[in-house]
Amino acid sequence: MPLVTEHLAPGQFFGRLATRRQVGGMALSESAYAPSLVIPLHDHELASVCVVLEGCYDETAGGQKRVCTPGMVVFHPEGEHHADVHHGAAVRLLSIEVSRSKLAALQAAAPVLAESAHLADAESSRTAARLAREFRSDDEASALAIESLLLELLVRSQRGRPFDEGGAPPWLARAREFLHAHYARGVGLQELADAAGVHPAHLARVFRRHHRCTPGAYVRQLRIEAARCQLVEGLAPLSEIAQSAGFADQSHFSRLFRAATGVTPTRYRRLRGRLDEA
Repeated sequence: MPLVTEHLAPGQFFGRLATRRQVGGMALSESAYAPSLVIPLHDHELASVCVVLEGCYDETAGGQKRVCTPGMVVFHPEGEHHADVHHGAAVRLLSIEVSRSKLAALQAAAPVLAESAHLADAESSRTAARLAREFRSDDEASALAIESLLLELLVRSQRGRPFDEGGAPPWLARAREFLHAHYARGVGLQELADAAGVHPAHLARVFRRHHRCTPGAYVRQLRIEAARCQLVEGLAPLSEIAQSAGFADQSHFSRLFRAATGVTPTRYRRLRGRLDEA
């Protein structure tokens, strides 16, 4: 049976549109979304880049699941089916829709916006923060700055895509779902292979080929993303966040979080409550 989705035309969003601006074949829109909003499966007519300005939400896109947190940059190819579940705080997004002519020109150089992807590293978050500031600026140079910063993010998305789904076997989705369900308690390779129905050696080899990391590194990233969201949304002690996300202790959590994001959990909480303040 075909997927039942909602199709959104350019400029259409489930949130309340605050500001919209046209820049060189691209439309930039800032939108606000109510807390705990559940957005059904849908697709957008144009490929887009989304910067998370405030709030957290879970997104399912292209068979993948990710936790979207402030500073994250999400890439949606044209017509991609995705759905979102927002957490308890309001969400604010900056969406950049890319016209088909602009996309064709970009893809003549590299296959950008051809697959679902996201960036959550510290440098990409800083670039996204600069992009948001330029969006709000009305001087003559801001249009050039916006295009330059967006190109920087697109190039980075090609050099570090989190997923590569071409020719992925069906059991790989079962393995991912198992990791998403059990990342906090830890998963052994044999247990994961049993859930997927394949030999552990085969799973390790295929998983690395498609995800460009080991299952262990994938779990570590899931834990980091879960901790990001808790740091932004609440005031829970770091020790409690570390335990709920599956880290051995607060020291282990802080060390891995800093390695992944470039900042300590305490600094991330202070700077990423609002992307503008980063």
